[in-house]
Amino acid sequence: MRRAVALGLMASALLAGCTSSDRRKAAEALTTPAAGEVLQDALILTAVKTGLVAHDAEAATTVSVSVSRGVVTLGGVVQDAKTRETLIRVARETPHVRRVNAGGLRVGRRLRMLRRAARVRNGAGRAGVAGP
Repeated sequence: MRRAVALGLMASALLAGCTSSDRRKAAEALTTPAAGEVLQDALILTAVKTGLVAHDAEAATTVSVSVSRGVVTLGGVVQDAKTRETLIRVARETPHVRRVNAGGLRVGRRLRMLRRAARVRNGAGRAGVAGP
């Protein structure tokens, strides 16, 4: 019986030691440069998305944004070239952005057609009916 109790105490002491070591490692991982980079990218992502919504809320819903190591990538379809350039400028002017890749951000006729169809469905496209 004593032997079983002694073995149980030794096992729990070993497990407690492993647990505190794991906690220490986890805390150290949060202070590594990689963790700082991930946090920085998350902050940049939030700032870029906020800026896009502030400038053109409708376009911001059709644009995807991703950030990796300070490089912002924009993708999706916008209504016109002016909107595209504005969204790129907003992303470039965001603090800590190293570069903006907007190769996937296209001006699309399809988006205009979808908006027009939505207006027609809502009654704005018919004669004599006021739109929203």
